[in-house]
Order: sequence, then structure tokens, then C-alpha cells
Amino acid sequence: MTAEASDSLLCPLCGGPNACGNLSAADNPADCWCHQPDRVFSQNLLDSVPAKYRGKACVCQQCVAKQALEPHTLNPSIQIT
Repeated sequence: MTAEASDSLLCPLCGGPNACGNLSAADNPADCWCHQPDRVFSQNLLDSVPAKYRGKACVCQQCVAKQALEPHTLNPSIQIT
């Protein structure tokens, strides 16, 4: 596995596994947890992703949930840990 491939499996905010279903062998975007209708990705959350990971690595469910509970804690210059 290349470094780029392994990076795509990790959340760019916390470094944990992102459980991206879009990277599965079936490659069916509908299989990913992020396509569930109750998932909301705020602009603030997306802006928190470091530029080098944008469009390359998915945010994990835990960071999305944390954002939903504490939206004021995110800042583009501060990563969730």
C-alpha cells in the first residue's frame, strides 16, 4: 500500500480510520456512511481539513458527530484531536 493510499484511509482531522465506503472494491458511493441523509458536513468542518488532504481523504464519522455537537469548536487553523 502506498503512503497516498494509506493517507486516504485516515481522517485528515484526527488521524483515525475514516471507514470510507467509497474506497471499497465495489466503489459504489452509496455504500459509504457519508451518504446517509442524516449526515451533515458543515462548511466550517470542511474548511478545517488541511489543504493537502482536500479531495483526497475523508473526514471520519466521529469528527462529523463532534462537529454536530460542538460546531463552535472547529476552526480552520485548529485540528480536532
